[in-house]
Amino acid sequence: MYQLGRAQTAPLLAATGAMATGYYAVGAWTLLVAGLAALTTGRVLARRWAGHS
Repeated sequence: MYQLGRAQTAPLLAATGAMATGYYAVGAWTLLVAGLAALTTGRVLARRWAGHS
């Protein structure tokens, strides 16, 4: 079975960690933007309902 040498393992792990950090940052940013969009939508709908009555 193929095995990576120690010299190749460290950069591979570093790259994998950097990718995981990038995905985490993108995920957190996406959740933040989605939350702000939900709040804005809620506020707009609340204004429409308040003005409609």
